Amino acid sequence: MGTFETRFARHHLIGLGFWQAWQMVVLCTDAVVTSQANQAGLTLAIVLATTLGYIVIMALSQRTPVALKGRAAIPVAAASMSVGTFILMMAPSLIDPSLSFAALAVALAAVSYGNAALLFMWGELWSTLATGRVGRHLYLSYAFAFIPFFVAYFLPYPAGGIFSCLFPLASCAILASCGTDEPRRRQSNTPFKPERALIAKAVCFIVVLSVIWGVTQSLVPELFAAGQATEFVAMGMVVAGVAIGALALNLTMVSPESETIALYRPIIPSMAA
Repeated sequence: MGTFETRFARHHLIGLGFWQAWQMVVLCTDAVVTSQANQAGLTLAIVLATTLGYIVIMALSQRTPVALKGRAAIPVAAASMSVGTFILMMAPSLIDPSLSFAALAVALAAVSYGNAALLFMWGELWSTLATGRVGRHLYLSYAFAFIPFFVAYFLPYPAGGIFSCLFPLASCAILASCGTDEPRRRQSNTPFKPERALIAKAVCFIVVLSVIWGVTQSLVPELFAAGQATEFVAMGMVVAGVAIGALALNLTMVSPESETIALYRPIIPSMAA
């Protein structure tokens, strides 16, 4: 176990956490999208734009697989998502409505591309890694995500939003540092080709989940007063952070023979509930 951890960089395991923290900050707080900027409508627009980005990137990867594998792909995705986040934060405060609308359109396009491309490139890396290592990437990243989230949450505006602009840069930097020093899975002699039906189901699931997320987020301010809604989100994140942190700590301390099975045991019943 010690040899395994010394051979492979531990900071690689939290790379996706910055991507997840960005989602939480942008969609669940007013650090980037303030309550004065038609928060519910803009949040829903972000959800729809990022969902469209996933679909476009998936289609692009099927037609031109090399489009997201060049040396410039990672820095372009990082810059696009980071700059798009900053413009998204500043656009509603522009005095000229037409200029504000144009800036929001550019920001949504930039964020949509950078967000989807970054997630796709992490997925590309994981497709080559040993299954247990992928599991560690997932649960440790999701547990770590609550740390930068709460830092951004408690920072005053606009410091919290500016801080969240650094999340894509950090995630992409860690992704670029992974290189070839991660444990790889054994290559199968039989090439795997995903079925179109499975891809279609995955896309539909992402779309439905994103729409449900956007609708629920837009309804929270309607059901609670502004202060109560903020406290409600914070309390929910604390509960989720403790639960995921406990899961990550358990899997790290126990070191089960099959991390995949150990990871699915608590997740599947929770999803069913």
